[in-house]
Amino acid sequence: MQRLNLGVSLLFALILGPSVVPAAAQTPHSEEHPTVGTVESVASDDVLCYLTIVDDEGDRYENVGATFDVCAEQDRFLNQRASLEYRQVRVSGCQGAEPCAVTRLETVVAEVNILPVTPY
Repeated sequence: MQRLNLGVSLLFALILGPSVVPAAAQTPHSEEHPTVGTVESVASDDVLCYLTIVDDEGDRYENVGATFDVCAEQDRFLNQRASLEYRQVRVSGCQGAEPCAVTRLETVVAEVNILPVTPY
C-alpha cells in the first residue's frame, strides 16, 4: 500500500507541477548556484533582485536570484569575496506592481557572509 501511495504522490506532483514537489527534491546543484564568490553587481526588478557572481575559478554567474533583504545590504558585500546561502521562497509569478495570485518557487540567495581575506 505504501508503494501505491508513493506512486500516486509522484503522479500528482508531476501533474500539479513544482509547487507541490517537496523542497528537498528541488535542492540546487552547486554548479548552478555558486556558494562562494565575489558579488560584482546587483540589479532589481519587480519580482526579485539579481546578483552577478564570479566564483573562485573565474566562472561568471549572472542573474542569480536574491531576496530584496540581501540586495538592500549590497554596500556591505559588493566586490567582496563571500559565502552565499540559499533558500527556497515563493515569489510572484507576474511582473509589475499589480496584485498577483500566481506564485512560483525559486531558490534564491538569502544570506551573504563576507569571507576573511586570506594572505597569499
